[in-house]
Amino acid sequence: MSKFRLLRDKIDEYGILSLDLETTSKIPKEAKVELVAMASGKGAATTTVAVPPTPEVLSFVKEQLRRPSLRVVGHNIIRFDLEVLHFNGIFDLKDIQAKVIDTLPLSWLYKDMIPHGLKEMVSRIFDYEMVTYEGAYISSPAMMMIRQSDKVIEDLEGRKSQIITEIDKSARAEIKRLGDELKEKFKGRRKKEDRKERSIYQARIDT
Repeated sequence: MSKFRLLRDKIDEYGILSLDLETTSKIPKEAKVELVAMASGKGAATTTVAVPPTPEVLSFVKEQLRRPSLRVVGHNIIRFDLEVLHFNGIFDLKDIQAKVIDTLPLSWLYKDMIPHGLKEMVSRIFDYEMVTYEGAYISSPAMMMIRQSDKVIEDLEGRKSQIITEIDKSARAEIKRLGDELKEKFKGRRKKEDRKERSIYQARIDT
């Protein structure tokens, strides 16, 4: 069962979706979506998805924003995330039917809630330290594979001369082997032709 199927089941069960976009800029008109993070559920049963903005992912997001019975929650979601989707031509704001809950303006109701960043709010209210996008991205399996690939490439670059020399030696050895093989075949064929010519010559003498 795919993550999307699990997430959809949790959304249907709890009627709520947490949505957050990681982008190239903090200005909605200039921002391009790099990652779409979504979650739904409760406690340990929460399903979280963080994926690139593929057509399938964006279609899923649009589908959820059109559900009148759904609550979509985000921090600064009204003035940023939804506007990013709008300015990128992904979703028209007037098509939103879900009930959007923005935790940023809600935090303004608490006079002692300073600063109002999501990380600080979560730490203060829930006593939980959030993992940043950068931290999660750097330690992700994909990034580990990329770093491993970079290491292999770097090692190959350092051994380039040696590898070329080894390939050259192998190529020369293979060429020599093929040459020797052709020589042996030619010798065998030549001997056979020589014997045939001697037989013909001998037959002429005998007659």
